[in-house]
Amino acid sequence: LLKYEAQGRFVIPQIGLSMTSDGNPNAHYEGQVANGNMDDRIANLVEGFKKLGFPAYLRIGYEFNGRVWNGYLPNTYRQAFVRITNALREADVEVATVWCMSIDGDDNYYDFYPGDEYVDWWGIDIFSVEHFGDANGVAFMDSARVHQKPVMLGETTPRYVGVTDASDFQTWFEPFFEWMDGQAGMKV
Repeated sequence: LLKYEAQGRFVIPQIGLSMTSDGNPNAHYEGQVANGNMDDRIANLVEGFKKLGFPAYLRIGYEFNGRVWNGYLPNTYRQAFVRITNALREADVEVATVWCMSIDGDDNYYDFYPGDEYVDWWGIDIFSVEHFGDANGVAFMDSARVHQKPVMLGETTPRYVGVTDASDFQTWFEPFFEWMDGQAGMKV
């Protein structure tokens, strides 16, 4: 922490915690987390946060609604999220839990919601220009406001656009910043 303070800035890491192997949807293990088989690993995670010694964001099972690439199931995902959150809170570490969806994922994202008492932040991952007006994204942001949850941008990239010439700026960055400016609940 002193290293960051000495540089005149404060850094809060954002950590993505996956519960699948190498993006293989058949190798998801959130059910094992939910039923306690991974409690030793959760304990290691908690110890790591204690050693870190400063605040962090934890995107638990990020892109939870991406069944094509992660295979998570709503019921076991919710249970795993709750189990991890409870362990963090019992240890009194300064970690904000983030429920982070992908616009590319399934439309039924709310089936995965573990509940307001376990989620500190909502997060959204956006990768294509079309995502800025996507109905699921609009609904997600509206719902975050209803639940009074701040929203973070978990991941983003100008997929299929690039960043090599001026037209890329017009194609991706201008719409991106316009979209960001229009999101009242988005924290930057």
